Amino acid sequence: MSEVVTAGTAAVGVTACAAVAGLALAAGYAAYKGLVWLNEQAKREMERLEKDLAQPVSYSTTAEARKQFKKQFALFKTKAERSPLLKNHADAAARILSLKTSPLGLFLEREEWKRILQPNMSSHLLAAMVGHAGKRFSEANASCVARSIVEGAKETGFTNQRTQQVANGKQIMVVKDDLGRALVAEVASTDDGAEIKIDLTGFGDRSCHGVLDRVLSELGQRSVRVNGLRRRSHYRREGILLSATNSIEKKIDGPARAYPDQERREAEARRLRQQKISRTKVS
Repeated sequence: MSEVVTAGTAAVGVTACAAVAGLALAAGYAAYKGLVWLNEQAKREMERLEKDLAQPVSYSTTAEARKQFKKQFALFKTKAERSPLLKNHADAAARILSLKTSPLGLFLEREEWKRILQPNMSSHLLAAMVGHAGKRFSEANASCVARSIVEGAKETGFTNQRTQQVANGKQIMVVKDDLGRALVAEVASTDDGAEIKIDLTGFGDRSCHGVLDRVLSELGQRSVRVNGLRRRSHYRREGILLSATNSIEKKIDGPARAYPDQERREAEARRLRQQKISRTKVS
C-alpha cells in the first residue's frame, strides 16, 4: 500500500528564501543616504512614509508579492504626490518605497538597486526588473521547500537520499529508509508557490498514512506553509512518481529492486478485500 499527496503548493518564509538565493543583503543597499538627488527633509519624509505605510510580510508567494507591490506602489505614489517635499519625485519615491517594503526587493541584485535608486526610470525597465526578481523568488522558494522535504523525511527515517534535477526545472528527490521503502518528492517552482507531489511507496500496510502525517508535520515545523493538498491511497505500486523513481534508479543503480514479500502482502490484501465485497453482495 502507498499514499500520495498531489496538487499542493508550498511557501516558506520570505527571509529564508532570500538567504537561499544569496540576496538577503542586497535590499540593504537601498539606503536613503544614497539618494543624492533628494534633500535631507525629503529623505526624512520618505522614511516617515515607509514607517507609516509598510506592511510586514512573513509568508508570500511571487504572485502575492507582485499584487502587493502594485498596491503599495499606487499608495506610495498618491502620498508622495500630496507631499510638498516629494511631489516632484513622486514616481521615484513610490518605486523605491514599494520595493523596499516588498519581498521582491530582497531578490533584486546590487546593480539593479543602483538603477532603481536613480531619479528617473522607465516603466518598462522597472517591470523587467520586477519580473527577474519574481523569478528568483519562485526558484528560491522551490529550493527551500525541496530542502525542507528532505530534512523532514530524514526525521521520519528516510535517510538515504538521491536527488535528480530534470531538464524542465522540476526537482525529483528519492529518499529511502533502511527497509527499502521510498519517499519520492517532486518540486517545481511556480508564481503561486512551489508545486509539490509526495509519494510514499513500498509499504505493505496502512502505516504509510502515519508516516505521511509525520512528514507533513515536519514541514510545518520548518515554517513551510502548504495549501491545497489532496491525499489518496493506491494499492498498485505504479504511477507517475513511482515511474520517476524507477527511471532515476536505473540511471544510478541499474534495474530497480523489487520486493516480493511486499508484493505478496499487497496481493493478499487485495484478495481479502475482494472476498469481503463479494460476501457483502451475496448477503
